Amino acid sequence: MPTPLYFPTVAKANSGGSESVLCSLTLKRGEKPGLFPQDLPEKTDDRFWQPLLRVAKRLPIELNARGFNISELRFSGPSATGCVSFFEKYDVDAMEDGGDPLQIAISVRSAYDDDGVDKAKRVSDMEAKVKLCLRYEMDLFVLSKENKPDLEGMTIVKEEYETLDLDTVRKKDLQRRIREKKLLILLAARDWEKKLADLLGLRERDDSQRSMLSATEEITTQQPRLYDLFLAALAGDEEEQRMLHKIFHGGGKSLGDAGMSRDTFPWKVMHEQDEEGKPYRDIVFGDSSLVLSGSTSTGKTTLAKALMLHALAQGKQTVYIAPTRALVYEVYQDFCDLLESLRARAKDLDKDEGKGEYRQLIEDLVTADDSRFVLSTGEKNERLCHNKWLIFDEK
Repeated sequence: MPTPLYFPTVAKANSGGSESVLCSLTLKRGEKPGLFPQDLPEKTDDRFWQPLLRVAKRLPIELNARGFNISELRFSGPSATGCVSFFEKYDVDAMEDGGDPLQIAISVRSAYDDDGVDKAKRVSDMEAKVKLCLRYEMDLFVLSKENKPDLEGMTIVKEEYETLDLDTVRKKDLQRRIREKKLLILLAARDWEKKLADLLGLRERDDSQRSMLSATEEITTQQPRLYDLFLAALAGDEEEQRMLHKIFHGGGKSLGDAGMSRDTFPWKVMHEQDEEGKPYRDIVFGDSSLVLSGSTSTGKTTLAKALMLHALAQGKQTVYIAPTRALVYEVYQDFCDLLESLRARAKDLDKDEGKGEYRQLIEDLVTADDSRFVLSTGEKNERLCHNKWLIFDEK
């Protein structure tokens, strides 16, 4: 049977109240790529649904909620992000374990977007997550190291769980502790996905799993134009432009970005056709300063990433400032994922055409200057005054 991967979250029930929910992701073998079941609730918050929908273009995923009818819940926030990312990269069904599959919950990269949330609220929400993991007998619960103060403020008896550092715990030691039938909380930092996979003996999903794309899938006019803008800004001859276009748009789908609400200012910058969108792009990509205010999911961060790519094409350095390390890491991970996708697509094209030119083109573009992007919170600001492009996100 497929092995589920879990993540705790808070959802609104149809009754109007909030519920602490333990959701599961399972690979639905034998199905075409998509998000199952068919009667999922309305997808109103991109922070929750966009990671799932992105991976569902490549894999058939089933989303469920323990003890609830998922169609009667309303989800919001980035609580699924870390779990979805790990699920996409590693084959949980192939876990090296002689007994029953481990029950694993992941809540990394789901920190608050709002620094105004007080400590008591953070501790209360963390306690609810840990209680869910205890109730449903999870073996492992993976958290960010930034959540350590929230754990220390809980009232749960510490004998019920044990906290370990993912960077230092050994595989044999972890296996021994798992046999003690106590919830193990792993505190994760950088490169946590690979370290967790190594501990669990997981292998990366093979190419057939990671590219389960429908042969009839088409590039639609709703596809965000972030990377088209990047292509247009790059210097180069017609042949180079043709190669870049094949890298970005080959394989039946475009390398796109998170969605955004229609008819907002960022949407018009990214989606409107050339003549209609030109006045908006002239404002954004001009030399003047710009303050953009909007509600959640209007596309502010996506537009910030477009500015970063535009600056890269002009040979300028960009400093991206966000109020939380979680948001900084999310943008950093987006660019890492983009680079991984570009290199993989270029490698496939080189294999098909018997050349090595596509991969070399990508390497020439992305490795010109390792310090071209600076992504940080506001504490380390001594470098800012020397840079041309400054982007403050959700400040």
